[in-house]
Amino acid sequence: MEIRSFEKSDLAQLIELMQDLAAFEGYLEEFTVTESELESRGLCDDPEFYCLVAVQQGQVQGYLVYLRSEFTFNLKPNFVMKELFVAEPARGQRIGDELISALKQRAVAQGIGNINWLVLPQNHAAKRFYQRQGGAHDVSWEWWQLRVS
Repeated sequence: MEIRSFEKSDLAQLIELMQDLAAFEGYLEEFTVTESELESRGLCDDPEFYCLVAVQQGQVQGYLVYLRSEFTFNLKPNFVMKELFVAEPARGQRIGDELISALKQRAVAQGIGNINWLVLPQNHAAKRFYQRQGGAHDVSWEWWQLRVS
C-alpha cells in the first residue's frame, strides 16, 4: 500500500469514495463535488485543501482530506481533518491507521499544534478508531454553524 498526496489520475476513484461517504453520512443529494473542482481547488499552486490517498494495486482504497488553519491561540497552525474514508471491502487492513499516521507525520514536519475533526454522534466505530489513534473528545467546545446559503 502506498500513502501519498492525490494526483489527477486519482480523481475518478476519489469522487466515487467521496460519494460513498456522502451516502453513509446522509447528504448524497446535496453532494456537488466534481473531478474538475477537486483538480482546480486541490491540485493548484495555492490549494484550498489537501488530500492523502491510500493506493493498493492501482486502486484508491481510502482517502483523508484536511485543511490548514494558519493562525490559532498559540500561534501555531492547526490541521482540520474534514474527511477520512476507507472503501468497505478494504476495511480492516489498517488503511485508516496509515492515513492518520501520514497526517501526523506531516503535522510534525510543519509545526502543527493540533489536528481537529468532527465525528457524527452515532458513529461509534469511528469514535473507537480515533481513540485508538490517540484522539480524544474535546468536551470544552461545542460545534456551531451558521448557514448562509
